[in-house]
Amino acid sequence: MARWGREDEYREFLELIDLSFGFEEEERKFIRLLPKLYIEKCLPSTRNAVAVRDGRLVCAVGCYPGRLIAGDKELPFFGIGNVATHPDHRGLGLMRECMDFCLDEMIASGAVFSVLGGQRQRYAYFGYDRFGQVLTFHFNSQNILHCFGSKPREASLSLVPLEAGMTGELEEIRELYKAQPYRAEKDDDGFFDILSSWFNRPFVLKSGGETVGFAVLGDESPHVSEFVLKDGVDLRDLILCMSSFAGGGDFSLELPPFAKEYCDICSGIAEDFTVRHNENLAIFRYRDLIDALLTYKAGVAKLEPGRLVMLIHGFRADERIRVEVSGNGVQAEYTDEPADIEIGHIEATALLGAIYSPLRSGSSLLSSWFPLPFFLADSDRV
Repeated sequence: MARWGREDEYREFLELIDLSFGFEEEERKFIRLLPKLYIEKCLPSTRNAVAVRDGRLVCAVGCYPGRLIAGDKELPFFGIGNVATHPDHRGLGLMRECMDFCLDEMIASGAVFSVLGGQRQRYAYFGYDRFGQVLTFHFNSQNILHCFGSKPREASLSLVPLEAGMTGELEEIRELYKAQPYRAEKDDDGFFDILSSWFNRPFVLKSGGETVGFAVLGDESPHVSEFVLKDGVDLRDLILCMSSFAGGGDFSLELPPFAKEYCDICSGIAEDFTVRHNENLAIFRYRDLIDALLTYKAGVAKLEPGRLVMLIHGFRADERIRVEVSGNGVQAEYTDEPADIEIGHIEATALLGAIYSPLRSGSSLLSSWFPLPFFLADSDRV
């Protein structure tokens, strides 16, 4: 039977997950990959459902809490990570045992949803499916030449590598991040480790010596997976700055579609863009998710007014929800009224957040309301 791991099992836990994922080199082990989770003071073993055989840990599934802030609403969630089974104990149902344990605990805690990365159908058995959208804009030297001229103005921004000891800059960018109306909560003490996760490289954006934002770049590539700019800072200056950083070569930048002002700028300059899903999501409280994210969407986009009753047969429970959009805003409430739409949890996940849903096709109302604005940056993944 699965149980929560213990603090004194920390070393054994790290050995298990590194072995299970084939992480043999010190530089590629979990403690280097995700310091925000796996350094000892974070007590990661106590955040894992574990299975024990003959007194040894043989399976672990990480269940890490988070909080998504959308305007004035907060959504507690959990990220599932390091799903690991010892090679000698695979095929025995231990992963399912630990996953079911985590699902029970997450639902009991009141979590609105859970996220994970991984093969789609493998985790669909546990209620997860693709959700959210990410636009990746691709830039090259010809884009810069034709949009900014053969002698483009010098970028007013510079990229300064962020180091753990840069306490002044860390405080400044933390405050800039907290001012964002849509964000995943990042722990103050672990802010540097969070931005450095997945072997990413965080940079401070400077202008005339002043800190005006930050950007998170990939391990070796000039790819911006996350950035925040101070009010009044022009995104075009970041684009010019990245062109210089890339030595005039190719670079890319990620954005959620609901960051409309930034997307508009990028779409006019970039060579092209690609669209992908953000995460696998299991939704536990549909009403709360719709209420928070549709309300946020109403603040950044024009929604078609209307009224809809949805009966969703969730992964663990049914929800009958009346959703109404009017001049008074968005209302999502439980109701006993007859349903206009009756769907299962996988269909509901696609309707609410996938890039494409058959249910949205041909319906102006559903296409106006959905997909919901959902985005977790690379640094927020587990």
